[in-house]
Amino acid sequence: MGLLDGIVFEDNCLVCGKPCITHDIQVCEICYKKLRIRKLKFDFKKGNRKYKKYLPNSILYVSKYNEVSSMLIKSFKYRGVVKSGIFIASLMAESLPEMIDHYTLTYIPYDYFKKFNRVYNHSALLCSYISSLTGIDVEKDIIRKKLSLLSQARLPFFVRRNRPLMFKPGNTPKSDTILIIDDVVTTGRTFIDAAYVIKKQNPKMKVHCLAFAGR
Repeated sequence: MGLLDGIVFEDNCLVCGKPCITHDIQVCEICYKKLRIRKLKFDFKKGNRKYKKYLPNSILYVSKYNEVSSMLIKSFKYRGVVKSGIFIASLMAESLPEMIDHYTLTYIPYDYFKKFNRVYNHSALLCSYISSLTGIDVEKDIIRKKLSLLSQARLPFFVRRNRPLMFKPGNTPKSDTILIIDDVVTTGRTFIDAAYVIKKQNPKMKVHCLAFAGR
């Protein structure tokens, strides 16, 4: 079964309800312009010197975090609107870094409480959608989430930057180059922690990161 099997796409924008540009672009012309799709580099090295050689090789994102990108993310992340997730994944798939050769995909893991409350991991789903669209393999559980009682989204920026590591090692990566997928990059600490855990085991690994929206 293919990614789009059983999915009925509407003629109306996923964000505002106006007519879509096409069936492939599931938003109207106005909302699409607001997304301003392009590859943007996220500056993550400032204030993270203590990680040194364990930092990601790059962090990229596709769209600025604004009213359109946030509505798409929230409809997929919190309301389970599959169409929004597939549209986000299609935009990310078109923006995969060309400078990376022979890489596999992975995702940001959930801890027990999020799995229990939200049922599915939206980052893992985005990763699987991108894999279906591109044919790039996914490596599962190469990083695992430490048990945490605090939601990172509710923490102030300066606390996020200075909190303890949130991940621990999982399965050994089969590829020498990993591309980590997530929905939003804010301070970069989630990607930095994930890269740190992977590179700590093997400093020769290359770890790149791609988010849909960046702040």
